[in-house]
Amino acid sequence: MASSSLQSPIAKKLEGKVALITGGASGIGAATARLFIQHGAKVTIADIQNDLGNSLVRQIDNNEHIMFIHCNVAIESDVQNVVDATVAKFGKLDIMFSNAGVAGKSISSILDVDSDTIKNVFDVNVVGAFLCAKHAARVMISNNTKGSIIFTTSAATVVYGIVPHSYAASKSAVLGLSKNIGVELGKYGIKVNCVSPHYISTPLTLNALGISEREMGEKWFAEGGNLKGVLLDEQDVANGVLYLASDDSKYVSGLNLVIDGGYSTTNVAIGEAYKKLFPSGVILFMTSVTTVVASSSTPHTCTSSKSAVLGLSKNVGVELGKYRIRVNCVSPYAISTPFMVNGFGIDKQKADKWFMEAGNLKGALLDEQDVANGVLYLASDDSKYVSGLNLIIDGGYSTPNVALTEAYNKLFLSTTNK
Repeated sequence: MASSSLQSPIAKKLEGKVALITGGASGIGAATARLFIQHGAKVTIADIQNDLGNSLVRQIDNNEHIMFIHCNVAIESDVQNVVDATVAKFGKLDIMFSNAGVAGKSISSILDVDSDTIKNVFDVNVVGAFLCAKHAARVMISNNTKGSIIFTTSAATVVYGIVPHSYAASKSAVLGLSKNIGVELGKYGIKVNCVSPHYISTPLTLNALGISEREMGEKWFAEGGNLKGVLLDEQDVANGVLYLASDDSKYVSGLNLVIDGGYSTTNVAIGEAYKKLFPSGVILFMTSVTTVVASSSTPHTCTSSKSAVLGLSKNVGVELGKYRIRVNCVSPYAISTPFMVNGFGIDKQKADKWFMEAGNLKGALLDEQDVANGVLYLASDDSKYVSGLNLIIDGGYSTPNVALTEAYNKLFLSTTNK
């Protein structure tokens, strides 16, 4: 009999999907595995923690829908094996959640960093991410699967100074990797995104910060956070991963989903706490993809006004965090709404064709429902620790420099083909 904690939700968002989760035996990975199973997915847990991995499978008690395979992500043969075994058992791979990672030694001076620590952290965090993406893309492309690749990065990709240097560098490397391969894989309809959580009192985080007790870590993280009265946990991150893995985000690619309660938008000193707590709430602004990429076809007034709203949202979020009010933006790519087609002076059919051909994520067309899905995520408790985010729903359009790519193709590829 399945665990009572795995009751089916009203709507299963991953019905018929197959997912592979590295680092899935504990922490964020385990929480995500449970959530994916609840939402109808079949899941492979890949980890070096054999006892924990097998125990999790027994807890879920559903061997037909979940399995554990030992995997060291720094070893390519291990990654290839777990991907191939997943396809062999479940028939395909829709979702790769590259979550395995190490933090290295606790915080130290750059003067004390040793090369062995750097190599170990980069082998697992960066090389492992490369290998997961490589072999996931291999089977997704060969099976014509419009899949989703998700990396666990860190709030250390947007705010710095209190994690080990090797860890911060490795997570920034993975963020850059995600954006670059997202451009490449968009033509196959494969989404590539990151999820970057703030501190959670997992063993990995506590060890990296040199904290011995979970309770002490939670107290520090709660007092140091910008969003008061809320503590981030593994389930919150799993909710974000679910959004990125599901069709609710079918036009989201190239995003770094920062789950930090607005911490990265302010430099308020760690330890400052407010004595009063007020009713919580959510404020959402509709901005635009023009806040991250410019276009000669977009009026200057539109670009500047939407950028102003984005700046306002971040500043207001810092002020309102103490009242447990989250403030976020949603920035969609072009949609053939009456507002949009009238603005460009073209009919809906031509607009749809133009937007699809210009998009980076092929085989998908953004519509109003996709934006509504993003708004729902930001409005719900699934995102209770998300504030200061610009949720860009553009299929990765803002990640490549199209002009640079076209010039390269013209100058080099055309010459090669002659």
